[in-house]
Amino acid sequence: MLRILETFYTKLSPETEGFNNSYVPFLLALITVVILQLLLGKYLWNNFLVRLIPGVQPVKGLVDILALALLVHLIVC
Repeated sequence: MLRILETFYTKLSPETEGFNNSYVPFLLALITVVILQLLLGKYLWNNFLVRLIPGVQPVKGLVDILALALLVHLIVC
């Protein structure tokens, strides 16, 4: 998904001579993925996981989802 968004943002950005802005589409794609992950993660956690698994409590903030995503990323990688 990150590569798709990066390609999309690359096509949107204008070409400039003498300035290498290849990192801008990557940063925009990364920010978009993180925001989607935070919003969808909180929604799915609070509306489905809490109801389906006893003992799981609702998430109060987006920081909890961000910390959980970071933890899972560190464990998997």
